[in-house]
Amino acid sequence: MRHRAVSLPVLLLLAATLVALGSAPLWAASRTVRYDAGQIRDAVRRAVESQAPWPAGTVRVTFPQSVQEMRLQGEKISHEASPAQGNPFLGSGQYVVRFYDGRVSLAEQRVQVLVEVLRDVLLSARPLDRGTRIEPGDIRVVKRWVRHIPAQAVTQAGEAVGKQLGVNLAPHTEITRSMLRESPVVRKGEPVRIVYEEGPLRIVALGVCEEDGREGGLIRVRNASSRRTVHARVVGDSTVELVF
Repeated sequence: MRHRAVSLPVLLLLAATLVALGSAPLWAASRTVRYDAGQIRDAVRRAVESQAPWPAGTVRVTFPQSVQEMRLQGEKISHEASPAQGNPFLGSGQYVVRFYDGRVSLAEQRVQVLVEVLRDVLLSARPLDRGTRIEPGDIRVVKRWVRHIPAQAVTQAGEAVGKQLGVNLAPHTEITRSMLRESPVVRKGEPVRIVYEEGPLRIVALGVCEEDGREGGLIRVRNASSRRTVHARVVGDSTVELVF
């Protein structure tokens, strides 16, 4: 039996075929990865919680719009979620979920979010009139999910007790610092001591307030002996200092 010689072109073709076959495992490594809506929401939720400045368990993330499933093909599929530019910590915002094959960007999806935080809120326990001096029974602290925190937020009862209301409040109304006033230390019609000091000289007289006054404020006081009205600075409970 005779063996036929194989020509050089045929050998080159065989070599090329073997090279192509040798690369087949690399092609076979490519796969299709499915991210369902729940996985994408979880990725966004983790990103929000990792950037939130509040303790774990006090941040709630909801999704006002539907999230789309993603199907991607590649060898090393990965993803990351990050806030869109200018996205606030709280309230309505948008996160971007980006998908990669190694370092190559494949796709992205923008996801609308609503971020809320659980915080203490100070509420009126009953109807309160303007000018009311707040007592512990007038208020209560509750926990509430909020989408924004007022700049003048009050979260502790001690910040309000003893203060005077500057507005009328209905029951269960949130109280802010802008609603509070320092309570008068002295009140109109009440007796006070009028003190005058100059070096070693100290004179004390009795007087009657002609208006309410907070500590450090100037009020009009009538001298009980001379009946003369003078201006004095409130320096303490039932005590004012004569001002010239």
